[in-house]
Amino acid sequence: MSEELSVCIVAYHNYNDIKRAIETMENYTPAKLTKKVYIVDNGNTSEWEKENKEFLKVIEQYPDVEYIDAYKNLGFGKGNNAVLPFLKSKYHCIMNPDIVFKEDAFTPIIKYMDDNLGVGMVIPNIIDTSVVSY
Repeated sequence: MSEELSVCIVAYHNYNDIKRAIETMENYTPAKLTKKVYIVDNGNTSEWEKENKEFLKVIEQYPDVEYIDAYKNLGFGKGNNAVLPFLKSKYHCIMNPDIVFKEDAFTPIIKYMDDNLGVGMVIPNIIDTSVVSY
């Protein structure tokens, strides 16, 4: 195993969301946590060439992010499955592209998984503060 964590984000014309997700993940995830982030692009077409080039410039600054052009729309499930042959990590995260980190989410999840070896999968408590419930 080379990384403790791998993350897959499937893109489909939502480069701004993914830029924000990557930027906040990198900002809040401790550098001591070794990770590899795979972005599988299901929507890179000639109409999106300008946005894609700008997006690639942003993610190039992160050495732990790898861009994979699917050359067609594989769909969400198959897009996530496309990274399976590359994974060498202890843990893997399937992450929606519109996630915004406000704190270190991975360290406590990994600690929980390490402390509870009988658990095979966890879902973090995701809070959308824009939704008010009564």
